[in-house]
Amino acid sequence: MKSLIASLVILFSLVGFPHRALAGWTMIFHDEFDGPTLDHDKWFTRGGDGKFDHLNDEVQHYSENNNHVFKDGHLELTARYLGDDKYESGSIISKRDFYYGYYEARVKLPSGVGVWPAFWLCPDLDAQGKTAWPPELDVFEFVNNGKDDKVNVLHTPGGDNPIYADPHYHHNGYVSDVDLTKDWHVVGMMWLPDTVSMYMDGVKIYTMAYKWEKKDGKLAPPAEITLNLALGGQWAGRYGIDKSAFPQSLDVDYVRVYQYDDKTQNTLTLSNVPDLANYHYSAPGDLIRPTVFPAEVPKSVKPGEILNVIYHIDTVPTLYRTDLRMSINKIPSGESVYEHTFQLPHDTRQEAATLKARAGLAVPSNLVEGDYDVRLALSYCLIAPCPPGDVTNIPLTTTDGTARELNAWYRVGHIRIED
Repeated sequence: MKSLIASLVILFSLVGFPHRALAGWTMIFHDEFDGPTLDHDKWFTRGGDGKFDHLNDEVQHYSENNNHVFKDGHLELTARYLGDDKYESGSIISKRDFYYGYYEARVKLPSGVGVWPAFWLCPDLDAQGKTAWPPELDVFEFVNNGKDDKVNVLHTPGGDNPIYADPHYHHNGYVSDVDLTKDWHVVGMMWLPDTVSMYMDGVKIYTMAYKWEKKDGKLAPPAEITLNLALGGQWAGRYGIDKSAFPQSLDVDYVRVYQYDDKTQNTLTLSNVPDLANYHYSAPGDLIRPTVFPAEVPKSVKPGEILNVIYHIDTVPTLYRTDLRMSINKIPSGESVYEHTFQLPHDTRQEAATLKARAGLAVPSNLVEGDYDVRLALSYCLIAPCPPGDVTNIPLTTTDGTARELNAWYRVGHIRIED
């Protein structure tokens, strides 16, 4: 029933009603988490191949081990105590990147002492495949350490002198009259080029001046969305962690992103707050990136045979030594079972090229029968041959039918290994 209701809500939103038609606004991304499993075309579950399983001084390890539970039409990012002071937890990171717009999630917060759930945005890779921090936008952080930070405070960084502040907002926190873990709450963020506004259950918490810039003052790469349940550390774990309270979960009913484009002619009707008719902005497009298209691959291949992949990449950068990397990966784990690097067939000192060529991958003879993904990446280094460990993948722009994987790999096709 929840799935049907959610589908009708989205349908009505997209069709629109005349009194709320919002020219230029479009829902560009959403997940209603109706299950039964996580949509891996939309979400990563770990950052940087596990390098970001904990940040700061947190104690959890993000895992796929029953940490993404679907129940009653929502997702539960679940944390468990494993014994011996070890914890595992759940996280989702969007595969799609964004500049500006309205971001909203309906969540139910965990109550155990030591929990630290968050809904936040951080820059993805730049055009050269490098990471940048800051900036960062925290839609909310919720910390329960049992004394200084309690279950009626939602932390959100409006600063000491915001442009606007609700009476319940005090120095980076929304202080509620109720226990925020007892019910569902809708938390939203209006991110504009010069300001950010946060919302809690339809109430504007604050508006602050803000620019999405790196330390050098230049526009940062587009942002990826993260929802996670961290644990412990000097903030959430200042007075210890209540091990008896586990398992704990950050429950997520939906995540939705709306953006404005004055060239968009369609209209959109929304039930959310704020009223988007009051907001307009001009924004840069996504980073200028090469475009990768779905590859032409055979439907099946036998172990030990050559898998011929016809790939197509438009506007390949030529400033550096650029190579094509291809791999065969298990479904659904994503584990690479074979990888090969090909030198691209063009002069790297000429202008950007369009590539459509064939690559042959040797299928390992010991592969078991099953379904596999074909992935590719463009990598570069400043000198040739590339020194070990000095290879960076270049972010690409995908078309329909492709999905970005960790560290700028892209799924471009599927194959069946048959004995």
